[in-house]
Amino acid sequence: PVQYWVDTSTPTNPTLTRTENGVAAPIASQIIGFKLGASTVVLNGLNVAGSSGAYCYNAASSTSPCYDNQFDQIRSIRISLIGRTPPQIYTNSNVNSPTLFTNSFDGQPYKIQSLSIIVNPRNLSMND
Repeated sequence: PVQYWVDTSTPTNPTLTRTENGVAAPIASQIIGFKLGASTVVLNGLNVAGSSGAYCYNAASSTSPCYDNQFDQIRSIRISLIGRTPPQIYTNSNVNSPTLFTNSFDGQPYKIQSLSIIVNPRNLSMND
């Protein structure tokens, strides 16, 4: 199986990593959060009209809204990614201040940005 995870062994350079067949390869650096979830239309044998808005982040779970590794039940996928700039590359906008930029989230010297997208694979097929 393929596994995606954030390697934080070097705190100054957290890296999104992909492991396949036991071989780990970095994908992107300065990633501090990554989550992948799936939404289904049929939840544990119950038809749910429209999108439930609930996403499962553990494919092996049989508790609703998860799908117990029944990948044919997936109707949309949500990918969330949180990244940051390398620490201490931004200086304070006040030229008279010798301090470095600090963000308001955790007071650290990097900027944080996030992105979340929803992919609807059933639109790629007319069989659904």
